[in-house]
Amino acid sequence: MSRINLLQGPGSKQSYFGGATQRFFSQSKLPIFSTLEKWATDEFARLKIGPKPLEGTLVYIRQHMLWNSIPLARTMSKWGVRYSNMYYLGIPYSANSGVIKELQALGVNYFHGVGQLGYGRGEDDAISASTWRWKDIYEVPKEGIDKIIAFDHGGKVLQFMPPDLLKKYKVVAGDKTTTGIDEINRRGKPPFPVIDVASCAIKKFVEPPFIAEAVFSNLDNILDDIRFTKAICSVIGFGPIGKAIAKKLLDLGCCVFAHDIKPELLTEISHPNLYKTVDPNAALSKAKYIFFCTKEDITNPALDLFRLNPEEQVLINCTSGDYPVATALRQLVPAIDLINQSLDPYRDVIYTNPIGGRIVFHQGGYPANFGKSRESGRSVDDEKIDIIRSLALAALVQAVWHFHDIQVMSNGLNMLDAAMQVLLVKKYLQLNPGAIPETVANNLQNPQWIREYATKLDPNVICNTSNNTKMQDERDELDKSISLNI
Repeated sequence: MSRINLLQGPGSKQSYFGGATQRFFSQSKLPIFSTLEKWATDEFARLKIGPKPLEGTLVYIRQHMLWNSIPLARTMSKWGVRYSNMYYLGIPYSANSGVIKELQALGVNYFHGVGQLGYGRGEDDAISASTWRWKDIYEVPKEGIDKIIAFDHGGKVLQFMPPDLLKKYKVVAGDKTTTGIDEINRRGKPPFPVIDVASCAIKKFVEPPFIAEAVFSNLDNILDDIRFTKAICSVIGFGPIGKAIAKKLLDLGCCVFAHDIKPELLTEISHPNLYKTVDPNAALSKAKYIFFCTKEDITNPALDLFRLNPEEQVLINCTSGDYPVATALRQLVPAIDLINQSLDPYRDVIYTNPIGGRIVFHQGGYPANFGKSRESGRSVDDEKIDIIRSLALAALVQAVWHFHDIQVMSNGLNMLDAAMQVLLVKKYLQLNPGAIPETVANNLQNPQWIREYATKLDPNVICNTSNNTKMQDERDELDKSISLNI
């Protein structure tokens, strides 16, 4: 008969919603974030918006509760958002208790959901948490509020926004995940602007190596086995993150099977130890270690492979939630009472099949790059994550422009402003010379190239241009001002 083992995970003697409280870095440790904040504040003054451009705004954010969530809250407060009008929804597998306590001490409303509802049910938890948070916002009268900013992570916050809010408030939204943006494209254009942070050039070209580094830093014993045995590995999903993972595996000297449903993505890297296939079963059946770098769940048709494999396989998630392994978790792992707080839902889960093979769901199917973040408050090094976490601030600035009729966005998907992306890249390269290949770096410092890239990546996205002469003049001024404000 099949059986399940639960393995003790790192830090399991502590609450699995975070590690020890620590003293978090000041904003001065975020040079890129600080540069953007100063530039935006100067722009607000130049455009005569005023020192508190977000006065009368309620902000609902779903994000990883890492230490750099705190500077964003402080900046929103400087710009006029009361802490009592900030609603943070954390993601349990990455939430750090010290960050949560510091945000709550400021007066921020914090909620991390009802907790694990069952293995393979991360999406259900996200839906439940998102709707409960909206209930809090909807039912409590909001004096002096006429605007709402909703920053999502995974699409559930926007999907379950109460329609009545659109009658009362001016709304701007955003999402930093491909999962969330795909949900919007699937459901159709929403009746409010959504800033597509997920598809911005920085996310596609700068972030993937950081994620790969974070994943590998959390694998420890697995990495030793890969390094010394040259174990066969598979990478499922060969987008930017999949390629970054594959490169690190190839550097270790192991054989890598790469799978993607889009054959064109498989042609971008060549290596004698890299084997490419559009057949998911071919990739799943060959490898001991399988790295999932896509939100698509391809485990359903592969269940018999897992049930009948006499060897050990380790499934490692490198994307958001538990999406890519959710079906296998639900089908192979029987229902377990997760109310017992001694059971850490982010431990490894081992399924032993009827013929003695073992399937290991690393960290319960949740992303490997957040293995230590609940204890440390960090997923990657501070100087690297600075540029990525500054994207939320850039989206916030873009919302200010929209609310004050400087750059009015259309309903539907809007690209993250190209000028601000250039500013972030310039500052990053100033601090980290040579960190980005020269050709890529040149492209990322060209606003026009960034706009063209956005429309090529997603034809549904709207570039930041306007037929209004005044607004187009402001658009041109923003592009020109970038090099003067580093």
